Amino acid sequence: MCSDEEKIERGCETDSPIKGAWTLDEWELERCPLKIVTRQSLEYVRAYILFEKGFMPNKGGWMDQSAKFIDAMEIVEAEISKMRKEAEKNAH
Repeated sequence: MCSDEEKIERGCETDSPIKGAWTLDEWELERCPLKIVTRQSLEYVRAYILFEKGFMPNKGGWMDQSAKFIDAMEIVEAEISKMRKEAEKNAH
């Protein structure tokens, strides 16, 4: 839990006065990432782990899943793919 001073510095309720306080890859955020990333986003990342193993939230195959779920899995997969490629590039 952040103190009142930390909340200001970290951008918990308003933009942080510290430039570059939050830098993630090519993104520089003015607010605490926990205030930007929604619970639903976190749930989609968790669901991706099961999705990758072949488990779907609804019975049946691809056609039985919501378009929103499929879109979310494509976005998560694209980001993970970018991270893997970057890690591979840095390993060599």
